[in-house]
Amino acid sequence: MNDDTSLPAVADEKTDMTLSARIDPMSPAAIWTSFQEMAKDPTMDAAKMQTMYELQKTMIQDQRQEEFNQAKFAAMADMPTIIKNKVVSGKTGNLMYRYSDFKHLYLTVKPILSANRLILDFDVDETKIETKIPFLRVAPVLRHQNGYVWHGSYMPVPITAANSSISLTQAAKGAVETGKRTVTISCLGITEEEDNSITGKENSNSGKPQGENYDWLIEAGQRAAAAGPKEYGKWISGRLITNTQKGWLITHGHHDILTQAARDIAAQQQGQDT
Repeated sequence: MNDDTSLPAVADEKTDMTLSARIDPMSPAAIWTSFQEMAKDPTMDAAKMQTMYELQKTMIQDQRQEEFNQAKFAAMADMPTIIKNKVVSGKTGNLMYRYSDFKHLYLTVKPILSANRLILDFDVDETKIETKIPFLRVAPVLRHQNGYVWHGSYMPVPITAANSSISLTQAAKGAVETGKRTVTISCLGITEEEDNSITGKENSNSGKPQGENYDWLIEAGQRAAAAGPKEYGKWISGRLITNTQKGWLITHGHHDILTQAARDIAAQQQGQDT
């Protein structure tokens, strides 16, 4: 004869755990109403109420983070390949560099993020350490409609100008745009593609560097310097830029500035790790 009362207690405990796992966290309004009712009970222990309150807060935050993670995953899965829409040419018209500017990039990703209840923001801050040249720190910030906020890592960007006609304010604005573009691509897993409809002599050494036409070279150097002295050394000695471009950086003092920036950034990161 089977007797239900003879079932082991473990089965009951397992059932209770299963049921508990299915309980959704209460909304903030429901929590407040519940605690108002419990507060009327003179036998209710205040410490227990505090523990229950903290537990509900944790459950709500976990739920919001889960919704955020799902939304970010969906948005990243829908991200298209970004076409590099800007071209920098030399004096003789030879193609020197392609890139996607931040406005083009942002207008592409914004509707995808909005469809997943996400907003992309940025945290721009000045460095807190003493350095020979100024640089900004730019971090991506993703906000979900449910209130959850994700703050990405800072990217240090040196503030340098391609020529003396560019003010420090203009150089800082350019550094911010560089930082925003780079961290957006990184945090959303975006890939870029060359526009092959635009042709040019990419490896040509003809034509001297001309003023603002070399803003792209400064930005490329900033990205390399942000990765530290080792990566900057690989960049300046590698084949991504021509000997003419390397000479321009050295002659106009930008190589020294970027080298020092790479050292300062490495020192800052080392200080944060200790």
